[in-house]
Amino acid sequence: MRFLTLPTRFLTPPMWFPAPPMLSSSLLNLRLGPISVVRQKLSAGQVGAVARELRTGYRKLTLGAGGGRRPVGLCEDRGVSTPTSRRVGRPRAQERPASGLEPREEVLAAAAELFTTRGYTATSTRAVAERAGLRQASLYHYFDGKDAILAALLEGTVRPSLRVAHELVPRADVPPEARLWALCHSDVALLCGGPHNLGALYLLPEVQTDRFTVFHEVRAELKESYAQLLAATEPGSALDARELALRADLVFGLTESVILIRRAAPEREPGSLAEATADAALRIAGVPQRSLARPRREGRGLLAARG
Repeated sequence: MRFLTLPTRFLTPPMWFPAPPMLSSSLLNLRLGPISVVRQKLSAGQVGAVARELRTGYRKLTLGAGGGRRPVGLCEDRGVSTPTSRRVGRPRAQERPASGLEPREEVLAAAAELFTTRGYTATSTRAVAERAGLRQASLYHYFDGKDAILAALLEGTVRPSLRVAHELVPRADVPPEARLWALCHSDVALLCGGPHNLGALYLLPEVQTDRFTVFHEVRAELKESYAQLLAATEPGSALDARELALRADLVFGLTESVILIRRAAPEREPGSLAEATADAALRIAGVPQRSLARPRREGRGLLAARG
């Protein structure tokens, strides 16, 4: 027969009573601290009296359910953590350094690091969860699998630039050359600004499948914004549809080429690379070298106004 272990401090003489198996399980779930054996059965009145005398540091143990619950003893309460003290669905596998990120963002940050250093195929959802300080089951509270995590990372490399494009394209009060320069600069700064070269994930064969349709749609919309701004420039307005489409491909390809430059030379300063790429984009568009100063200056002003 097993015995319920209870604190003996202040309790004399020693008392005892048997502990049913279900109570032992409850003690485990509550993660109670060290306690000692008491060798006498306590009545409900004795439990209440001792609890009132001790005031703090102990809690009643009860058996039964609902209105049929009855006190059977006391247990020392040392930093008790009950299941309701946790955030449901988000148990931590290990503690991470305080990052200030929400769990979903922690998962994305961990995946960005692992996908770009270990490789996408070699990284499991378990590894991502452990790096984020979560249990694997908790990761699925935010993403339904590794593909969904990758899709979120990829979309994060184009959606901010698309928002910039939506602001710049209709700005008829600013020359299109300046707007094209600003969009290209902003896009390159995004691709080069994070701690990990997420643009390199574009080259994964998995990304070419239908599971990443949303990413491809957003990226195509961003490319179309480049084409609209290019068509509005003075040199672009003189091009036929075929030549305009080719120039748009070249400008957009130039912008995304910084992904490879960053992989080969990660020490390059993002701001300088963004300016050089934006200047080169206008040259591809047909703007003469001698005419770059004005759109560069106005483009900087547009970006500064956005903050």
